[in-house]
Parts: sequence; C-alpha cells; structure tokens
Amino acid sequence: MTAPLGDLDVRTFLREYWQKKPCLLRQAFPGFVPELDENDVTAALAGPARLQRNPWTRFAWIEQDGIALLSAAGDEYTCSIATAMLLCAKPSEVSRDLPEDGARLQLVCQLINDGHLFFAQ
Repeated sequence: MTAPLGDLDVRTFLREYWQKKPCLLRQAFPGFVPELDENDVTAALAGPARLQRNPWTRFAWIEQDGIALLSAAGDEYTCSIATAMLLCAKPSEVSRDLPEDGARLQLVCQLINDGHLFFAQ
C-alpha cells in the first residue's frame, strides 16, 4: 500500500510538512465518496453529538450582493449571512441549531464531508 500523499513524495512531506505546518491533501484516497447526508446530520445532532470546527480550518466570510461568500481553509461556499455568522462566531464549537433549514443543513453536510466540521461527543 502506498502512502496517501497524492503527488507529494514521502521525503518532501517529511522534510517540509511533518510537525512543521499543515498539509492539505485533496483526494488523498482516490475514489472515496463520503457517505454522510442530511439525515445523518439531523440524527447526530438530535443525540449527544455536537459540531466542531476542524482545528486546522479557518473560517472567514464577506458579504456580496446580500449573500455571504464563506471561505473554509481555501474552499469557497455561498450561504446566508446569518449562516456565515453562526459558523464564524465561536472559536471551535458550532451552534447546535445551525442546520435549521434545508440550505444550512446541506452546507453543514458539505463542510463535514470536506473535512471542515466534525462531530464530537
């Protein structure tokens, strides 16, 4: 089995990134498709789980034409301004009531599947 480093060789990874700085590896596992959907998020939030931001992900947003352009570790998303404010408000824990409508729920699923949010107990 080869290391999931994409086009990056092991020596370069160890020399430049290991314990020095974050390294984002897109498609590190080729063909992997996240299985998380809106029903999974709703069920998890109904229980003891809570959403947290990935510690390596930084969220920022700007308003443009009445919507928010949200950036999460370089990935860009569009959402309502209220959703962007909720995602960017706290240092690590995201509000439990964040996915209160379909668009928010869909964005939360995408952010989880992209690795920017995760469930914590």
